[in-house]
Amino acid sequence: MPPPEKERRRYPLLDKLRAGKWHEAWRDFSRLLWKKRKMLVELCILALVLFLGYLGYLYSVIRQHFEGRRWDLPTQIYSDRLTLYPGLDLKSCGFYERLRRLSYVTVTHPTTGPGEVFIDQNRLEIFLHAFNYPNEPAGARRLRLDLQEQTITRLVRLGESTDQFKEEEIFTEKLEPELISEFFGKSREERQIVALSQIPLVLQNAIITIEDQRFFEHRGIDPKAIARAVWVNLRAHGVSQGGSTLTQQLVKNFFLSSKRNLRRKINEAMMALVVEVLYTKEDILGCYLNEVYFGQRGSVAIHGVGEAAKYYFGKDVQAINLAEATMLAAIVKGPGLYSPYKHADKARERQKLVLEKMRDLGFVSDKQLQEAIKYVLPLKKPYVVGSESAYFVDLLRRQLVSHYPEESLTWQGFKIFTSLDTQVQHIVQEELEKGLQNLEKTRPQLKRSEPLQGAVIVVQPQTGFILALSGGRNYGETQFNRILQSQRQPGSLFKPFVALTALLSQSPDNQAYTAITKLSDEKIEIKLPTGDIWKPEDYDKNFMGK
Repeated sequence: MPPPEKERRRYPLLDKLRAGKWHEAWRDFSRLLWKKRKMLVELCILALVLFLGYLGYLYSVIRQHFEGRRWDLPTQIYSDRLTLYPGLDLKSCGFYERLRRLSYVTVTHPTTGPGEVFIDQNRLEIFLHAFNYPNEPAGARRLRLDLQEQTITRLVRLGESTDQFKEEEIFTEKLEPELISEFFGKSREERQIVALSQIPLVLQNAIITIEDQRFFEHRGIDPKAIARAVWVNLRAHGVSQGGSTLTQQLVKNFFLSSKRNLRRKINEAMMALVVEVLYTKEDILGCYLNEVYFGQRGSVAIHGVGEAAKYYFGKDVQAINLAEATMLAAIVKGPGLYSPYKHADKARERQKLVLEKMRDLGFVSDKQLQEAIKYVLPLKKPYVVGSESAYFVDLLRRQLVSHYPEESLTWQGFKIFTSLDTQVQHIVQEELEKGLQNLEKTRPQLKRSEPLQGAVIVVQPQTGFILALSGGRNYGETQFNRILQSQRQPGSLFKPFVALTALLSQSPDNQAYTAITKLSDEKIEIKLPTGDIWKPEDYDKNFMGK
């Protein structure tokens, strides 16, 4: 006997819809809603409460981040400044090497902006970078150095542009210090925070033009941009265009992961709406321009237009022109794909697209567009901070952690100015290596299983300032600092210090020590703090008495 056929479940509403009885279906559905009205109201209230709670959570998270600590800023360690003056030999002080490390660019015409150097026969013109020293910020300024065989004979301060024929003879000027190290937190991000008022309008317009043309019109999300992106992507049979606003990009960078899924996009849209309610467009734009990613310098991420202008052009962001601004705007979409260092043609192509869109929107004229395309960008990959001064930085860090919590050194953005002379440090490291190699060659009996090691410290006699310090042959191979950590007897090398101390002091019977003062040379035993007994003796192990 066959099993009974399973009774088919019936859905009256669906049956009536299938039969085309629309009015009856709607009537039955209305009656059902009326019967379940209490439950529906409760569900709506619950959904509203949950939604409001979610908005409250987003509100607290956004306020805490936007009005609290937005970024981890590394502590930056700077060298001493090089003083320029008549009589200074530029070659011996390593002037040109310093310019290279400070990202100065040599141009073929008189300087027009910070970071440029022009050399013409026996004259050198340099446009110094602006730099915020403690209590004495220095603006960008033009100098002319009159030279005779690389020695400064005259130092002249010029007008800020080639149209100003002002000349003022001065006797000293300082080159800005070099960045020798940084203390990073986990993020390893580099950024220079700049106010929106310090960012040229041409750069603001360039980034808005290519990233979010309707930035000042939408309220966090842009339905028109989303619809346009969907249409373009459908025609391209893939994702070739996005519809995210600057606000959404900022929210994603601040709060969300880079994973592409529906949940993240919903959170991104909701948070963008909340941000737009809480803050002005100027606040959002300023925050975005300090956050946007521009590529890598080694293991360090470059963020913000301030650091990007310095990284790509060796300039302060206030000094960049239309061509440089549009190149930075071009890089934003993909710093790896549009890097002018790695993919110059692609970068130039996208820069042209930025310029054309700016022209279409009335931000630039055809003439300005053509001039910007022809402009040769002063690209010069900046000097990557090396390890020559690593031993010196170790000493500095030991001193700093005795005054500041170590965690605060990785996010509060301190600027530490030191006495280190980078040229002296370079010579010290170079000569230490040469000296040890020479010892290994001429006295092979000194060499054991590992290379010989040495240490050098250079101190300014008048002040006691440390100009250079090397605690070993190569910091990458051994971080043991033989200046700070090695405990060895100085031997007779220390005798001059003892003798000088005696000559400057009084004897136990209040008589001054002189060259004919008699001392007792006899056996003595001294108990050390370690508990050991020290019995000093001369090389010949004899004692001479008085």
